[in-house]
Amino acid sequence: VVSMFNENQKLKIIDSTASLTYSNQMEELWLDPMNLLTIANNIKKGFKEYTSTKYLIDDIDKNYDELKVDLIQLEADYRETANRANNKTIIVGNDVFLYLSKYQLNVISLQESDKLTKKNIYTTEEMIKKGEIKYIYIQKGTKPNEIIENFKQQYNIQIVELDTMYTITEEDRKNNKNYLNIMYENLELLKSQLY
Repeated sequence: VVSMFNENQKLKIIDSTASLTYSNQMEELWLDPMNLLTIANNIKKGFKEYTSTKYLIDDIDKNYDELKVDLIQLEADYRETANRANNKTIIVGNDVFLYLSKYQLNVISLQESDKLTKKNIYTTEEMIKKGEIKYIYIQKGTKPNEIIENFKQQYNIQIVELDTMYTITEEDRKNNKNYLNIMYENLELLKSQLY
């Protein structure tokens, strides 16, 4: 970064995550649609400070306004799905998905860490035995940990990958996958457990 400043003293850095924090993992910053809206707004403000061209400013505002509508709709769709859910509990293999609790869902993480408790494992197993849990969600591109693998083998639980967009491939780009359609795909996958 320092070398870039040495090359171009007018280089402007936009702190797109200004005023944002995350509780578990950095992916929360963009997986939560309202956080992404804040990031987009920070970028919009930064761009507008950098340019005085009316055409560019109008284009920045137009693009931001379109994205804002899409993100607010996405947020509403996640909230509506959670509100209408028959089952309000999901089991995840990674703490990154704990942000889903903001939708009044009970999110139990089985990520192997100092936060994992025997109670979480026991509660999960009891819910599986009662037929309340049929899916465990893990981060796309990762393997289930030993606990999840045991549940899969012992109870025939389905492991479902949710995309955190750390794993966008060239093929995804060619297929025009973007934030919105990936987040809606994730929502459809979550509905399998919630309904």
